[in-house]
Amino acid sequence: MIFGSAGSAVDSLRATDAGIRAGLPLSRRIGFVSIAGGAGTTTTVASVAATLAARRSGSILAVDADGGRSGLGRHLIEVRPRRSEQTTPEAGTAAADRRRTARTIEDARSGLPVVGRLPLLDLNDPVGAGAPVAGAPVAGQRSVAEWTGQLGPIARFFDLVLTDWGIRPAAEDLEQVAATGHVLVLVARADQPSAAADTLAGLRELPESPRLVLVLTDIARTAALSRLTADLSDALDLPVFGLPYDPAVGSDWLYATGRRSIRSRQAVARLAAGLVTEAAGLRASARIPAAAVPAAAAPGAVRPA
Repeated sequence: MIFGSAGSAVDSLRATDAGIRAGLPLSRRIGFVSIAGGAGTTTTVASVAATLAARRSGSILAVDADGGRSGLGRHLIEVRPRRSEQTTPEAGTAAADRRRTARTIEDARSGLPVVGRLPLLDLNDPVGAGAPVAGAPVAGQRSVAEWTGQLGPIARFFDLVLTDWGIRPAAEDLEQVAATGHVLVLVARADQPSAAADTLAGLRELPESPRLVLVLTDIARTAALSRLTADLSDALDLPVFGLPYDPAVGSDWLYATGRRSIRSRQAVARLAAGLVTEAAGLRASARIPAAAVPAAAAPGAVRPA
């Protein structure tokens, strides 16, 4: 019984790792949206992005479009110190110009801070990211138009693009967010699962709805998380993942992979593998508008898929 249990655990870990490393036919974009404040969306994005960057061979890009006080960069910095090419406003502007006319992966990564192997495009950073665009849904958040302008020229160079959208309360804005990606991850507290039902129903009515995934974060130490996710997956007919309570998340230093419990890290790995699986099974859709690609691009250049 002992060896059988150990063997099953090893098989499960191998399957999860294979899922994380699975190949993708085209560049894919995954967006994360919070159903309500305090669900741990930014921590979830940081966890998944760091896991994918560490274990996949392709390039991963993290994007912060939330504008919250404890941004994606602050969460990621706990994993590994970041480095950056941007030392002056002039250098940042030059790097942004280079990204807007990107022809290589080096152009696409120009000027971006890097955490481990993970570059971060912080749309809230005034140096290099550009000035805010009018119409942001919430003070501090970045509009979909601004995201499109920054990602259009460079998205195709990355295997996966993960965007932290934060809370998008307006239905119209959430619809625009859904249209930017191939997979949309809704993050909700495990003790408030009903909050996601209406949002999911609305998103499913869209003409071209992305693949939908629900993540329940067990901030309140909900009992029977595994049963809850299984029941909701059957009831809602979509993948549902649970992230267990972990005292290492939510402290002053916010996020540190090395201090998280094994159970928590395994749950993040399963979520990462599940998202790659969802992204891999998609047709080439959810295109970034052509207007986002600079006119200076070479004739015949590959457009973002």
